[in-house]
Amino acid sequence: MVSPRVVVLEYQNILGPERSWTVPYADDFSARNYPKTDGTPDFCGASLSAFVKLGRRKGYRLVGVNRYGYNAFFVRNDPGGDLLPEIQASDCFTHPQTVWGMRERFPNVKDLPWVEV
Repeated sequence: MVSPRVVVLEYQNILGPERSWTVPYADDFSARNYPKTDGTPDFCGASLSAFVKLGRRKGYRLVGVNRYGYNAFFVRNDPGGDLLPEIQASDCFTHPQTVWGMRERFPNVKDLPWVEV
């Protein structure tokens, strides 16, 4: 079993901090088949809240995101973990580009078949 100390992943920041959503599983899934904003496929991936739930189940906690709020950093819950305290997903959606995406891009995909997790 693989158990890295640090996990870095990209999440769909236009979904905001409250929604725990992901796209439905499909063998032939392609984000290119869904609406795009500025050439960017927006119906893809999962929300930060969905990844936080998954991380907790697997023994990880959210410790940060990149400046623009689309890459998340999780660390394993090892002894000494108090050096990197857990942060709340709601604290990760303050950058103006992220706020703009939630307001302008999310409406294009809000009614697509997201799966709540």
